[in-house]
Amino acid sequence: MVGSTNPEPGVHDYPAGSEITVTASPAIPGTIFDKLVVDGEVIKDTSVTLTMDQDHEVYAYFIPAQFMAISAGAIIGIAIYLLKRKG
Repeated sequence: MVGSTNPEPGVHDYPAGSEITVTASPAIPGTIFDKLVVDGEVIKDTSVTLTMDQDHEVYAYFIPAQFMAISAGAIIGIAIYLLKRKG
C-alpha cells in the first residue's frame, strides 16, 4: 500500500453527532500525499475532522514524488472510507 490512513480503510460506525478525524500519510519512501476527497469536496490537508451528522465517503490520494512536478494524473493509490453513523 502506498499510503496509510487512520482510521484504516473500510466501513466504520460512529455515534451520531460525534467528531471523527481522518488522517492520511504516505506509507513508502518516494510517495507523497496529494489530497483527501470528502463527500466530493477536495481537501489539501492531510487530516480532516468530520461531524457524524450524516454518512461520509472519504478518499485519500497519494502520488510518486517524482511525478509531482510533471502531472497530478500520476496518482498510484487510493484508500477508501465509508463512515456510517449509528441509528
